Amino acid sequence: FLVLKASSHGLAQYRLAGVDIAIGAFTNFSRDHLDYHGSEEAYFSAKMQLFDSYIIEHGVAVLNADIPEYPEIEKHCAARDLRLLRYGADAPEIQLHERIPEQASQRMRVTVEGKEYALTLPLIGDFQAQNVLCACGIVIASGQEPARVMAACEQLTAVPGRLQYVGQMSTGAHIY
Repeated sequence: FLVLKASSHGLAQYRLAGVDIAIGAFTNFSRDHLDYHGSEEAYFSAKMQLFDSYIIEHGVAVLNADIPEYPEIEKHCAARDLRLLRYGADAPEIQLHERIPEQASQRMRVTVEGKEYALTLPLIGDFQAQNVLCACGIVIASGQEPARVMAACEQLTAVPGRLQYVGQMSTGAHIY
């Protein structure tokens, strides 16, 4: 397997032309790269090319069901008859029921394919929980057993320098 980030620039410039992509994912949409794309509409359109053109027939779209853009992304996927694997609080396939932040981790309750998992994710921040659920969706869509995938989440390590715990102040405040 090969995992790569398909940037909006790369999609707009057809850098992935000829690459057969079996699984594509979408995490979120924000006001990035407007200097290049010129507008939010053009930026979103560039990102949608992944689903409109690059994912193979009968491929899988792993989507964040909790973002405002989800209904529009779902339409793009439906037009190509892509199989959906959604994640988030509103998702039927990978549903996040609870996320409890702790000092250097977060406890999560997640249901995957009807089975509930309780896990401690050794990363902090909601965005990291969402990214991990997206990654889980990609790995599950590639054919891996959900129980093994969810168990592996507890073995993840943070990228050095990215929300890395440094210490605690005498006031009790944590420094990252």
